[in-house]
Amino acid sequence: MLTYWIIGANTIISYFAYKAFSENDRVDRFLFRPFAISRGKDFTGAILSNFSHANFFHFLFNMITLYYFGPVVEKLGGKIAFMIIYIASGITSMFFAYHRHKDDYRYSALGASGCISGILLSATVMYPSMNVYFLFIPFPIPAPAFAILFILASYYFMESSESHIAHDAHLGGALAGFILGGFFSPRGFSEFFNFFLRILK
Repeated sequence: MLTYWIIGANTIISYFAYKAFSENDRVDRFLFRPFAISRGKDFTGAILSNFSHANFFHFLFNMITLYYFGPVVEKLGGKIAFMIIYIASGITSMFFAYHRHKDDYRYSALGASGCISGILLSATVMYPSMNVYFLFIPFPIPAPAFAILFILASYYFMESSESHIAHDAHLGGALAGFILGGFFSPRGFSEFFNFFLRILK
């Protein structure tokens, strides 16, 4: 299953990224830096940043999410769809971050969160009858409701938060995954939107 290969790639690259940060040795190889990209530099970092993580908990949270939702996308959309969604979500997340930070020489980011957000949102579209369990929330959330809340929350925090979390990358990846999830789903968006139509009846 491709999900496990992607988890393996994240594990290996994150290990080398952690080692580089610990030794302060060529850390730019693992960082997405829009300012440098705008000047034709650090393209390697743009690629590897989608498989690197800042710390163990960042890595663990993303890989647990991928472990549970990746197989849903693979089973319902197929392996090719899974890879297209993973890659496209990463590219879109970087586009959002690039657009907002290309003139900020201090900004840098790493993490597979944009890719993972895309896989997560595509899973909610492909399998809208499932429930999503989230940390610190003691009840299940219907997948369609979770998808909308995730997009809205990412946008809100992108506009208002001063934290070091790349909410713009989350939003970009989530939107790509949402759209592509509907494109590759055998039933399109019909079941996803039927959830809201049933509520309104």
